Amino acid sequence: MKSISFSHRYEKMPSVTVDNRAMLLQVFRVGKSNLSSYFLDYDTRYKEEGMTKHYPLKDGPLLLLLFNWDDTLMPTLRSWNESKEKYYMDSVGQYFEVIIHEHR
Repeated sequence: MKSISFSHRYEKMPSVTVDNRAMLLQVFRVGKSNLSSYFLDYDTRYKEEGMTKHYPLKDGPLLLLLFNWDDTLMPTLRSWNESKEKYYMDSVGQYFEVIIHEHR
């Protein structure tokens, strides 16, 4: 099974999960400038040591991945490159193991 890693437990993630598998439903290539500040806030927000923080996104093209995780739609942004886009496009409909590297 393929996997997708996250550097933090983001607030967008389901608070209670049955398992650690999520199905990739759709892949979009987007520009950061085409996304609202509300979406960027939602997608990158996490808590660390009681403080709200945001994962810094690089400028340039991004991939917007839409997952179904425990019947919850969960988007995630990834930096774009051609091989990464092909990898994810070829993986639509497949399950990914969700790995969260929580910092303590």
